[in-house]
Amino acid sequence: MATDTPKYYLNAPYQDITISLKSADISTDVINLVITIKPCWKGKSLKTKLFTDGISNKLIGCYHGDKISAGNCVIVRINGFGTDKIIDRDNEIKTFNILSSIKCLNSSKLLTVFVNGLCYEYLDGDVLDENNVRDPHIAKLIAKQMANMHNLCKRIPTPITAEYGINIAKFLANMPKGFADSYKQKLFEKFPKISVLESEINIITSAIEKLNLPLVLCHNDLLLANILYDKYTDSIKFIDFEYSAFNYNCYDIGNHFAEYAGINEVDYSRYPDKEYQLEWLRNYLEQVYFLQSKDPKTITDAELQTLYIGVNLSSLAAHLYWTLWSIYQASNSTIDFDFLAYGKLRIDEYMSKKNLSLVLLQTVDKHENY
Repeated sequence: MATDTPKYYLNAPYQDITISLKSADISTDVINLVITIKPCWKGKSLKTKLFTDGISNKLIGCYHGDKISAGNCVIVRINGFGTDKIIDRDNEIKTFNILSSIKCLNSSKLLTVFVNGLCYEYLDGDVLDENNVRDPHIAKLIAKQMANMHNLCKRIPTPITAEYGINIAKFLANMPKGFADSYKQKLFEKFPKISVLESEINIITSAIEKLNLPLVLCHNDLLLANILYDKYTDSIKFIDFEYSAFNYNCYDIGNHFAEYAGINEVDYSRYPDKEYQLEWLRNYLEQVYFLQSKDPKTITDAELQTLYIGVNLSSLAAHLYWTLWSIYQASNSTIDFDFLAYGKLRIDEYMSKKNLSLVLLQTVDKHENY
């Protein structure tokens, strides 16, 4: 994007400002940016707070008063180093504006874009954790909100194919050959060769394509930290649309289920079983039918089973995606997080579920012959 003159960038004011992640006085830089878009805050005692949940970027809240709330706080996101190579920022901003224009999605408004980041409204709500994400009421709200996002965002032309492969290609084109750091190199050598990962990706994506599930605008990164529950309005809010793109609807769900394991203390035994998934998926389909003015009672077992197969294949595809992401981040990110250790957990989980993938692949082949 050009930085020579200020402009309005896709409905959001553009600021020719760079905030360095290495700045010794990053709080002052953030406050100065916020004052340009919130001039009424000038003269107030502004404070900043680092939000620690982000592992791709640095998130800093800027607020006034004693308590952070939607009315007195905004979020400044400084893009992680090297992320522009793997993320389409124009698409992200376009998606941000579309989502914020749809009231029932409860999305925050994009306030400004700057050279290496953006600023948006703070949303009230509590970040989910490994326990409350399984609460039947909250899980149903998530299913319905995901259906809302998938079916109400129709302003971007739907592509012919899923963008999963396009994004995978970006990672593959920027994969490191090795690491100077001995700890990283030793761990890196424990990963399968990139050619092996490519082969696995092709097998899984080919199977998902055979299911002919709908291409929709997906969040693609619904880990627990990106879902808020507002108990006062009894509503679910999705945040951080950095990876949003068109994929098969099953991918968003499968990726979300894989994130039940958590980030800091990963435990894949938390992955939901079939009974739980089928109830969740029925809630999702019922909302889809409602939005499409169809009778939810006409949902068939075959439709539910097809979505179930797609979701579980997609959770495997998500493991492969975030494995490549972790390797890439390990060679680029300045954030204090052991990306390679996390990526190793993802690929190990994929490999441990290969038998499941083979069973599901056979199911897909039978499905294709019906």
